Amino acid sequence: MISQLDVQNEAALAEAQADPEITVIDWSDEERAKFRGIAKSQWANWAERSEMAGKAYESVTAYLTEKGLLAE
Repeated sequence: MISQLDVQNEAALAEAQADPEITVIDWSDEERAKFRGIAKSQWANWAERSEMAGKAYESVTAYLTEKGLLAE
């Protein structure tokens, strides 16, 4: 499934880059890390709203942390 998403993402990016009406912005790793840090606090707020939201939060943050995409 991840491979399929990568292929679709690459195709979407190529299409966007070919369209003069679209500006593709590629954030630096540092900026992405800042954004995820801010988002993490908001995700935590939502995680408190239900058991399922809490499970989703734990799963997503564990995955991102394992992949080095989110600081602990």
